[in-house]
Amino acid sequence: MKKTFLILILSISFANCANSQSDLNFFAEELCNSFKTSDLDKPKGELFQLVQSKSNEVYQKFPKKLTAIKDEFKQKYPDKSDTELASMIGREISLLAIDNCPTFQRITQKIAVPEPAKNKRSVTNVSNELCQLLNNSSDKKASALTKIIEDKLFDLVLKNKALIEKEYGSFTSSDYKTDLNATLMKECDIYYKLVMNGN
Repeated sequence: MKKTFLILILSISFANCANSQSDLNFFAEELCNSFKTSDLDKPKGELFQLVQSKSNEVYQKFPKKLTAIKDEFKQKYPDKSDTELASMIGREISLLAIDNCPTFQRITQKIAVPEPAKNKRSVTNVSNELCQLLNNSSDKKASALTKIIEDKLFDLVLKNKALIEKEYGSFTSSDYKTDLNATLMKECDIYYKLVMNGN
Protein backbone atom coordinates (compact mmCIF):
# COMPACT_ATOMS: atom_id res chain seq x y z
CA MET A 1 0.00 0.00 0.00
CA LYS A 2 2.76 2.45 0.91
CA LYS A 3 4.65 1.49 -2.29
CA THR A 4 1.57 2.42 -4.34
CA PHE A 5 1.08 5.62 -2.35
CA LEU A 6 4.72 6.66 -2.79
CA ILE A 7 4.58 6.07 -6.54
CA LEU A 8 1.28 8.00 -6.68
CA ILE A 9 2.96 10.99 -4.97
CA LEU A 10 5.80 10.88 -7.48
CA SER A 11 3.22 10.56 -10.25
CA ILE A 12 1.37 13.65 -9.08
CA SER A 13 4.64 15.54 -8.72
CA PHE A 14 5.61 14.69 -12.28
CA ALA A 15 2.16 15.19 -13.82
CA ASN A 16 3.55 17.70 -16.30
CA CYS A 17 6.18 15.46 -17.87
CA ALA A 18 6.23 12.60 -20.36
CA ASN A 19 8.04 9.56 -21.70
CA SER A 20 11.27 9.80 -23.61
CA GLN A 21 13.86 7.42 -22.19
CA SER A 22 16.64 10.00 -22.13
CA ASP A 23 14.35 12.57 -20.54
CA LEU A 24 13.15 10.06 -17.98
CA ASN A 25 16.78 9.31 -17.17
CA PHE A 26 17.47 13.04 -16.95
CA PHE A 27 14.68 13.58 -14.43
CA ALA A 28 15.66 10.49 -12.43
CA GLU A 29 19.23 11.82 -12.26
CA GLU A 30 18.02 15.28 -11.23
CA LEU A 31 15.84 13.70 -8.55
CA CYS A 32 18.80 11.66 -7.36
CA ASN A 33 21.05 14.71 -7.21
CA SER A 34 18.47 16.60 -5.17
CA PHE A 35 18.66 13.93 -2.44
CA LYS A 36 22.44 13.47 -2.23
CA THR A 37 22.78 15.57 0.92
CA SER A 38 19.53 14.43 2.53
CA ASP A 39 19.43 13.17 6.10
CA LEU A 40 18.13 9.59 6.01
CA ASP A 41 17.60 9.48 9.77
CA LYS A 42 14.45 11.59 9.63
CA PRO A 43 11.09 10.03 10.54
CA LYS A 44 9.00 8.52 7.72
CA GLY A 45 6.62 11.48 7.62
CA GLU A 46 9.43 13.97 7.14
CA LEU A 47 11.04 11.81 4.47
CA PHE A 48 7.70 11.58 2.68
CA GLN A 49 7.38 15.39 2.74
CA LEU A 50 10.96 15.63 1.49
CA VAL A 51 10.15 13.38 -1.50
CA GLN A 52 7.15 15.55 -2.37
CA SER A 53 9.11 18.77 -2.03
CA LYS A 54 12.18 17.62 -3.98
CA SER A 55 10.02 16.09 -6.73
CA ASN A 56 8.15 19.37 -7.18
CA GLU A 57 11.42 21.33 -7.25
CA VAL A 58 12.86 19.09 -9.95
CA TYR A 59 9.96 19.30 -12.38
CA GLN A 60 9.46 23.04 -11.84
CA LYS A 61 13.11 23.64 -12.65
CA PHE A 62 12.71 22.50 -16.29
CA PRO A 63 9.28 23.64 -17.57
CA LYS A 64 10.16 23.74 -21.30
CA LYS A 65 11.65 20.26 -21.25
CA LEU A 66 8.60 18.98 -19.37
CA THR A 67 6.19 20.53 -21.84
CA ALA A 68 8.01 18.97 -24.78
CA ILE A 69 8.10 15.50 -23.32
CA LYS A 70 4.52 15.74 -22.11
CA ASP A 71 3.41 16.35 -25.70
CA GLU A 72 5.48 13.40 -26.89
CA PHE A 73 4.01 11.18 -24.21
CA LYS A 74 0.45 12.17 -25.13
CA GLN A 75 1.14 11.25 -28.75
CA LYS A 76 2.53 7.90 -27.73
CA TYR A 77 -0.43 7.10 -25.44
CA PRO A 78 -3.43 9.04 -26.84
CA ASP A 79 -5.97 6.84 -25.04
CA LYS A 80 -4.56 7.61 -21.57
CA SER A 81 -5.91 10.32 -19.29
CA ASP A 82 -3.61 12.93 -17.76
CA THR A 83 -3.80 11.08 -14.44
CA GLU A 84 -2.85 7.77 -16.05
CA LEU A 85 0.01 9.43 -17.90
CA ALA A 86 1.24 11.07 -14.72
CA SER A 87 1.14 7.72 -12.94
CA MET A 88 3.12 6.01 -15.70
CA ILE A 89 5.68 8.79 -15.78
CA GLY A 90 6.07 8.99 -12.02
CA ARG A 91 6.52 5.25 -11.79
CA GLU A 92 9.18 5.15 -14.49
CA ILE A 93 11.12 8.07 -13.02
CA SER A 94 10.98 6.67 -9.50
CA LEU A 95 12.07 3.20 -10.65
CA LEU A 96 15.00 4.67 -12.56
CA ALA A 97 15.96 6.70 -9.48
CA ILE A 98 15.67 3.62 -7.26
CA ASP A 99 17.86 1.61 -9.65
CA ASN A 100 20.54 4.26 -10.04
CA CYS A 101 20.53 6.27 -6.82
CA PRO A 102 21.32 4.55 -3.50
CA THR A 103 20.19 7.57 -1.46
CA PHE A 104 16.80 7.71 -3.16
CA GLN A 105 16.48 3.95 -2.83
CA ARG A 106 17.13 4.15 0.94
CA ILE A 107 14.56 6.92 1.34
CA THR A 108 11.88 4.94 -0.52
CA GLN A 109 12.75 1.83 1.49
CA LYS A 110 12.19 3.76 4.72
CA ILE A 111 8.90 5.22 3.49
CA ALA A 112 7.38 2.26 1.66
CA VAL A 113 8.40 -0.75 3.77
CA PRO A 114 6.89 -1.57 7.16
CA GLU A 115 9.28 -2.05 10.05
CA PRO A 116 9.96 -5.78 10.55
CA ALA A 117 10.09 -7.42 13.97
CA LYS A 118 13.53 -7.16 15.54
CA ASN A 119 15.67 -10.01 16.87
CA LYS A 120 13.95 -12.82 15.01
CA ARG A 121 16.68 -15.25 14.02
CA SER A 122 14.39 -17.19 11.70
CA VAL A 123 13.80 -14.04 9.64
CA THR A 124 17.46 -13.04 9.69
CA ASN A 125 18.65 -16.52 8.67
CA VAL A 126 16.35 -16.78 5.65
CA SER A 127 16.73 -13.15 4.51
CA ASN A 128 20.53 -13.23 4.76
CA GLU A 129 20.83 -16.51 2.85
CA LEU A 130 18.38 -15.49 0.13
CA CYS A 131 20.00 -12.09 -0.29
CA GLN A 132 23.41 -13.73 -0.55
CA LEU A 133 22.13 -16.09 -3.26
CA LEU A 134 20.70 -13.15 -5.22
CA ASN A 135 23.86 -11.08 -4.85
CA ASN A 136 26.09 -14.00 -5.86
CA SER A 137 24.09 -14.80 -8.98
CA SER A 138 26.11 -14.23 -12.13
CA ASP A 139 22.88 -13.49 -14.01
CA LYS A 140 21.27 -10.30 -12.67
CA LYS A 141 18.30 -10.36 -15.06
CA ALA A 142 14.93 -10.17 -13.31
CA SER A 143 13.87 -13.57 -14.65
CA ALA A 144 16.99 -15.27 -13.26
CA LEU A 145 16.65 -13.59 -9.86
CA THR A 146 12.95 -14.44 -9.68
CA LYS A 147 13.80 -18.07 -10.46
CA ILE A 148 16.29 -18.12 -7.56
CA ILE A 149 13.56 -16.86 -5.23
CA GLU A 150 11.06 -19.40 -6.55
CA ASP A 151 13.56 -22.26 -6.32
CA LYS A 152 15.24 -21.46 -3.01
CA LEU A 153 12.92 -19.49 -0.73
CA PHE A 154 10.77 -22.41 0.37
CA ASP A 155 13.85 -24.56 1.03
CA LEU A 156 15.38 -21.83 3.16
CA VAL A 157 12.15 -21.38 5.11
CA LEU A 158 11.81 -25.15 5.56
CA LYS A 159 15.38 -25.32 6.84
CA ASN A 160 14.34 -22.86 9.61
CA LYS A 161 10.97 -24.49 10.35
CA ALA A 162 11.68 -25.33 14.00
CA LEU A 163 12.96 -21.83 14.71
CA ILE A 164 9.97 -20.23 12.95
CA GLU A 165 7.60 -22.34 15.05
CA LYS A 166 9.49 -21.37 18.21
CA GLU A 167 9.48 -17.63 17.41
CA TYR A 168 6.07 -17.34 15.70
CA GLY A 169 4.09 -20.29 17.04
CA SER A 170 3.34 -21.69 13.59
CA PHE A 171 5.33 -22.54 10.49
CA THR A 172 2.64 -20.89 8.34
CA SER A 173 2.45 -17.71 10.44
CA SER A 174 1.37 -14.68 8.44
CA ASP A 175 3.41 -12.52 10.85
CA TYR A 176 6.52 -14.47 9.84
CA LYS A 177 5.80 -13.93 6.14
CA THR A 178 5.24 -10.21 6.73
CA ASP A 179 8.44 -9.85 8.76
CA LEU A 180 10.46 -11.82 6.22
CA ASN A 181 9.25 -9.72 3.30
CA ALA A 182 9.78 -6.47 5.22
CA THR A 183 13.31 -7.53 6.19
CA LEU A 184 14.16 -8.48 2.62
CA MET A 185 12.75 -5.17 1.36
CA LYS A 186 14.71 -3.17 3.96
CA GLU A 187 17.98 -5.09 4.04
CA CYS A 188 18.43 -6.66 0.59
CA ASP A 189 18.79 -4.00 -2.09
CA ILE A 190 18.66 -6.43 -5.00
CA TYR A 191 15.38 -7.92 -3.69
CA TYR A 192 13.92 -4.44 -3.12
CA LYS A 193 14.72 -3.35 -6.69
CA LEU A 194 13.26 -6.57 -8.07
CA VAL A 195 9.99 -6.08 -6.18
CA MET A 196 9.74 -2.38 -6.99
CA ASN A 197 10.21 -3.12 -10.67
CA GLY A 198 7.18 -5.39 -10.49
CA ASN A 199 8.93 -8.74 -10.85
